[in-house]
Amino acid sequence: MTGNILYLFYDLYKTLRPNYLLVVFTFFWFGVTSLYAQDSSWELVKDADGIKVYSKELNKLQLNEILVTAEAKASVSSLVSVVEDASNHKNWIYLCKEGKVIRHINPFEYIYYSQSNAPWPFEDRDVVTKVKVVRDSAGTVFVRSTTFHDSIPKNPNYIRISYATSQWAFTPEKNGFTKIGLKMAVNLGGSIPKWLMRLTATSGPYHTVKSLLIQVHKPKYKNTHPAIFSEP
Repeated sequence: MTGNILYLFYDLYKTLRPNYLLVVFTFFWFGVTSLYAQDSSWELVKDADGIKVYSKELNKLQLNEILVTAEAKASVSSLVSVVEDASNHKNWIYLCKEGKVIRHINPFEYIYYSQSNAPWPFEDRDVVTKVKVVRDSAGTVFVRSTTFHDSIPKNPNYIRISYATSQWAFTPEKNGFTKIGLKMAVNLGGSIPKWLMRLTATSGPYHTVKSLLIQVHKPKYKNTHPAIFSEP
């Protein structure tokens, strides 16, 4: 699920160190436009097909933030269903090789494992995360994940991600539209060169959200009813 997205953003190279990268992606649900206007440090790095990606460097924290916003002509339940369909992640999440649910904790929480490709000669990554789905009083559904140090043995062919958090957020709007947001932070580990950071600076989040907007219209995601909508 969201763990795969960790590798979308090999791009944010401004805080790259020789053997360490910590990146934070933050989505602010309301007032993204006003926030951008009030803070000149935000840089709009891509604006295409209704998907906006912003970047901001946080000098004091020595990491970057990314803002990603989009809108879909689809229901919240359909979008949540796409994100929860782990076996299909390889078909739309950027660089994802495999995604699977290891086990369910309850109807709204589960342990997730994913593998992601990296271009030769760099080592591929994998990650184990704990995913939780929640819904607030306004009807926004959040799909949040954090690194989970499970007993799953490390694969010598992959660099295991030791720290990662991510969040999808889906807010219902009028006329059948849904506002989409993304928030993440990840320490990729290993050594990632600047050219690779630049290569996916905007393409990772952009292509993932663009693919999500296509996936959500597939028949199997129509009229779905994820567990979170059965919660009392």
